[in-house]
Amino acid sequence: MTNTELERLVNKMNEWEELMNEAKKQADHYESMIKEEMTRRDVEKVVLDNCIVSWIDILSNRFDSKRFKEKYSELYKEFTKSVPSRRFTVSY
Repeated sequence: MTNTELERLVNKMNEWEELMNEAKKQADHYESMIKEEMTRRDVEKVVLDNCIVSWIDILSNRFDSKRFKEKYSELYKEFTKSVPSRRFTVSY
């Protein structure tokens, strides 16, 4: 594959990413409108003909690794491992 062909692929990728970003903005807008209506109705769940929409509070327990690292730095180091990965970027 030539550099010209590769650059064409990068341009196509960027076009699709722009379309995805615009679609995401539209989806977020509709989600916001749905949430506003549910707030107005003061409901957490709406049963519709083809789906059930719910917007509920959830309590999650998360491990505070930053605080653990500060308090137990040696133990943190003992249980930390390096994981290889690859990062794909396009810079202009």
